[in-house]
Amino acid sequence: MGRISWMVVSALTLAVIITGSVLYANNVPSVDEMFVDIDHQVKEAPDRIIAQGPDFEIYSKDFALFKANLAFSEKMNNVTIDMTDKDIIHEMIKEALVVNLAREEGLFVSKQEITDYITHLRELLDDPEHDPAMKQIRDNLVKMSGLSEDEYWESEELAQKYEKALLIQKFVRKLAEEGQIRGAEDFANFKDKLLQKVKTGIIYNV
Repeated sequence: MGRISWMVVSALTLAVIITGSVLYANNVPSVDEMFVDIDHQVKEAPDRIIAQGPDFEIYSKDFALFKANLAFSEKMNNVTIDMTDKDIIHEMIKEALVVNLAREEGLFVSKQEITDYITHLRELLDDPEHDPAMKQIRDNLVKMSGLSEDEYWESEELAQKYEKALLIQKFVRKLAEEGQIRGAEDFANFKDKLLQKVKTGIIYNV
C-alpha cells in the first residue's frame, strides 16, 4: 500500500475519533460516499512540497487530506469551519512545530503507550453501545487500508500517527503544569507564536 492510502487511513482516524462524538447533519452524503470522495481528492492531488521551513515540509497530498478532513467534520457534525487554504497550511505547520518542540524538550511516547491507546480505541469501537456511525467509519478505514482488521490496528503507519497525537497531548499537559497555558485558547496562542517565529523563513510553492 502506498503513502496516500495510509495517510487517509491514519489521519482520518485521528480527525474523527479524537475530536469526539459524531453527529449526523441533515441531507449529508453517506459515510461511504464521503470516504470515496476523500480518497479521490487525495489521489488527485499532485505529489509535491507546498510549504517548507528549517524543520518541516508540507506536502500537497497531506494538505488535500487535511482539507478533506475538515469538510468531513463539517458534514458529520453540522458545523462550519472557516479556514482558507493558507490557514490550513499554517495549521499543519504549527502541528509540526509542536511535535518538534516536544521532542526537543525530551518528551516521548513509548510503544507500550501507543499499543495501550490503540487497544482502548479498538475496544471502544467494538462496544455495541457505541455510536454506530463510528463503527461505520472504522469499517471504511479498514476497507481502504486493504488490510485485515488486525493488520490495520497493528500497522506501523497507524502507530506513527498516534505517536504524534499522544506526544502533543503530553506537551499540552507539560505546558499546563508549568503554567504556560490554562486552556485551549492559550494553547492556540502558543502555537501562533511558534508560527510567527518561523514565518519569514517559510517557502511557499502553491
